[in-house]
Amino acid sequence: MTKIFYTCEERAVPVDDPNMTILDVSIAHKIAHSRECGGHARCTTCRIRILDGVEHALPRTSLEEGVARARKWDSFTRLACQTRVTGDVTIQRLINSGGDITRLQLEEIPTEQRQEKPLAILFCDIRNFTQFVDQHLPYDVVHMLNRFFTELGEPILLNNGIIYQYVGDQIIGLFGVGGDPASKSCLEAIRAGLGMLQALQGLNTNLSKEFGITFEVGIGAHFGPIIVGEIGHPSYRQFGVIGDAINIASRIEGMNTTLGTKFLVSEDLFSQIPGVPVEGRRTQALLKGKQGAFPLMEVMGFAPPDPALLVQETVGILLQQPEKFSSELYRRLFAVAPAARKLFRGDMESQGHMLTHMLHFLVYAMSRPETMTLGLHELARRHAGYGVAAEHYTIFRRVFLDSVRAILAEECTAQVEKAWAATIDSIVTIMLDAPQNNC
Repeated sequence: MTKIFYTCEERAVPVDDPNMTILDVSIAHKIAHSRECGGHARCTTCRIRILDGVEHALPRTSLEEGVARARKWDSFTRLACQTRVTGDVTIQRLINSGGDITRLQLEEIPTEQRQEKPLAILFCDIRNFTQFVDQHLPYDVVHMLNRFFTELGEPILLNNGIIYQYVGDQIIGLFGVGGDPASKSCLEAIRAGLGMLQALQGLNTNLSKEFGITFEVGIGAHFGPIIVGEIGHPSYRQFGVIGDAINIASRIEGMNTTLGTKFLVSEDLFSQIPGVPVEGRRTQALLKGKQGAFPLMEVMGFAPPDPALLVQETVGILLQQPEKFSSELYRRLFAVAPAARKLFRGDMESQGHMLTHMLHFLVYAMSRPETMTLGLHELARRHAGYGVAAEHYTIFRRVFLDSVRAILAEECTAQVEKAWAATIDSIVTIMLDAPQNNC
């Protein structure tokens, strides 16, 4: 029987039906495999690299051929949702994190010519970094910087942004590279900035215990046109952005020191999201190279709290202990609905891994609702095939929220619980509205 060997799992599984795609095989054997669009060749998150046995892969479908041609893939890089095999293959999954997904936006930019795009640009900088470097050993500095970049880079990725550069102690994020409306990109930039400030609190708690230090940051954001594309020597080009909007965003960030603030955005950015309940105060500053006072907004938060931000800020707690969360959920589920146990085939450890993997990517996909809807519709179709009915979703909603409450403990405020309830309600509604869904 034909087998597929997954290098990340160091596991070989059989292909039970020659009509199954590689993605079908992954799902059948409970191997976590990204598929943001649900497996319709509308994204590339299920992509794989065939390390051995490429001759056993059937030719690309017309859908895959279009994707591969646009991205100039070699013959070893394939879409798992479109690829079928006739013999043994060894594969490597290429998308394993939310960061991988958001970087795919860069592939949508034509490399042949540079374009002018209106983008939201966010700068985040550590205060007194030179003094910090002088007081710590080089390897400790690198270690702490990597932790800083990881924790504060995550809110950028969660909000459909890309991390453009790390410059010393600075993170630069871009929002709208994929062509989103200005209102969406600017709101996501503000949500990311607030998420970074929240993430910094947790990071500082740990750094204070381990190294006796804490970081302070300044964040600045601006919205404006910039040139986007590949730049550099003809033999070595890379993605780059150029424009006055970049300089303005950097100078806005620098004004935090002068004004004693933490997060400043330009009026150009703030005016793109009228009606959004952002809590802050207006101010102004003299920016280098600009005439007259430049209007700014000090952003302090959302009033009332933003549900998406609350979910983003707490999902990490659930994913830091995936086994505990999944076992808590299934324990509660089978206690309330014992008959539901027969809907789950195979071992529950793999099922739990699939659950947390799915939760991770769903939270990332919330900022890309079109592809998330496609993915949830496909998930609903598969669930219907397993025998899942409408009443099961109602039960799952209840035990999911009970499990979130149990794992988050004191972090689960009334507002956080309400945000998670709204999120799961949205997911369930999309799944129940799926075409050809028998639930």
